[in-house]
Amino acid sequence: MTVADTKLKREIEDDLRWNPQVHETRIGVRVDQGRVFLAGEVETYLEKWAAEETVRRVGGVHPAGEALMVKLAQGQPHPDRQIAEAALKALKWDVWGLEGVTVEVQRGRVVLAGQVHWNFERESAERAIRPLAGVVGVTNSIRVPSRSPAGPRARAARRDLVRPVLEPAASVQA
Repeated sequence: MTVADTKLKREIEDDLRWNPQVHETRIGVRVDQGRVFLAGEVETYLEKWAAEETVRRVGGVHPAGEALMVKLAQGQPHPDRQIAEAALKALKWDVWGLEGVTVEVQRGRVVLAGQVHWNFERESAERAIRPLAGVVGVTNSIRVPSRSPAGPRARAARRDLVRPVLEPAASVQA
């Protein structure tokens, strides 16, 4: 391990230690040429997500993969049907405008699907599911349609609209 890798590993471990959503003693950190690997077992999906998010905030990090597993505490298994019902309630309670979103659950893994108008709605849907008991993973397959045409004609039209504003005004003398 290089000096830079050692420094990066120490910085990540320090950040994990200061994150109240993470039990850092359950998470192992390995750094290899700037690539970060997390391993261990956490009790909730929210804790897994918080650990991964903590690593993403550290500068110079190239996430390489996680082997973090969500292992629910004894006596806390929740049937998939119960998780799906809780997920639907969380979406209705916390997020507005998700009528076209569906929820599927298999062995605690939640799959969100459908289409929304804006990306903030897509992100809000996933954020509402993360803290639910029994969730071991979330796959966000919600689609957001493109709002602006990206073809050459559209770019030319935008350029033609902007160009007159950028060009100096012609002066007229009487």
